[in-house]
Amino acid sequence: MRKALFAIISPFLAALLLCACARPAEQPVTDAAVTPLPAPEATAAPSKDGYTSETKTVYYPEGSDEDTARFMLELRLPVFQNAAMNEAVAEYEDELNTRITAEQLPLSEREGSFIPNTRVEFSVFRAEPLQGEYTNIMFTETISFLEDGEPERGRYLIVLDSDGNEQSLASVSGLYYPEDTVAQQIWNIIADDGSYYSDLTQEDIAERLDLYNGFSVGDEGYTVYLPAGTVADESMGEQEFSFGQSALYPDFVGDVITADEYASILPMLNAAAAACGPDFTSLSSIPTGDQGVAYCREYWLQGRDHRTVTEEEYRSAYKFPLSSAMPPESGPGVEFTGDGSVKLTRVTPFYGFQSEDAMLTDDGGLTVTGVLMSGAPGAADAAAAAAASAEFIKLGDGYCLNSFEIM
Repeated sequence: MRKALFAIISPFLAALLLCACARPAEQPVTDAAVTPLPAPEATAAPSKDGYTSETKTVYYPEGSDEDTARFMLELRLPVFQNAAMNEAVAEYEDELNTRITAEQLPLSEREGSFIPNTRVEFSVFRAEPLQGEYTNIMFTETISFLEDGEPERGRYLIVLDSDGNEQSLASVSGLYYPEDTVAQQIWNIIADDGSYYSDLTQEDIAERLDLYNGFSVGDEGYTVYLPAGTVADESMGEQEFSFGQSALYPDFVGDVITADEYASILPMLNAAAAACGPDFTSLSSIPTGDQGVAYCREYWLQGRDHRTVTEEEYRSAYKFPLSSAMPPESGPGVEFTGDGSVKLTRVTPFYGFQSEDAMLTDDGGLTVTGVLMSGAPGAADAAAAAAASAEFIKLGDGYCLNSFEIM
């Protein structure tokens, strides 16, 4: 592993820089909303959001019909114009069939004309946080074993990016291990509320989270759903806990720098990680090999699989400490189309940065220490690759990257 430091650029060049990362409003942790499941939204066909709906009826066991079935599934599903989104819906349908066959069919007994059943409705809602555009699909499942019995209700959520790829909370937030942080936020909300189990611990909450199919994304934060009986008596129903994006930021945010400031340096941290990760060589004022291309590419991708930006936008990321040389016309994951746009595509292996601590320096700068991570947040193969440290200088109201060292 090789270690190198940035060369420092002249104050004149540094003064030319503008840290133009968009910044979100700081979001406080909000109180938990404990509400019953809402009635599913009616879906027009076609919808202005680009999907229609279809209804299916399935009888169990296989080969049975309305007269002989022991269990029945009635579900309404969205049909998108995006093929990848439809694949995600099909995977949910397969998973639902597996659950019914393994868990519900063995418990069902038909009585006369009533068929024990699961009924599924859905709603679709979009979100546009700073990371990109997301589509949330919420399936509301109602299970009835007895004609006059109390039905069981639950939710199953799918979060898709703009390409139709399913996302976890880790991949959306960029936080590699979000379980403990999310559990802490929920614990902060319920700790002094006698409505919840008195012997519940933060570790208990973390174990019961489903950060793949039990959360949704909003424009400014996230909502986590816990099934009835998880943290409180089943009579209280399903629990919802909402909090802003900044609630998942490291502990030093709010003490050392503001949430807005941290949001502004994140693209630079991850861009530097992408540039340094392949050969563990720290950036310098004159990047080596494809470091400059990697930096600009990840600065704009910010975890996406691909994205198209203008040439002007692409080059605007190529600044301090990279301003001594312009990036080449193309490189790994970067294609100049000739019409003024640049197509960006994720390059593997992926490298990101996980912040751990930060401190202000005597000259008004900022040092952030953490871990260079191999693999994307939420990926099964994500792992720590090396310790790393980033130094920022204060220019005007914002911070700009001054050095990034692999240790």
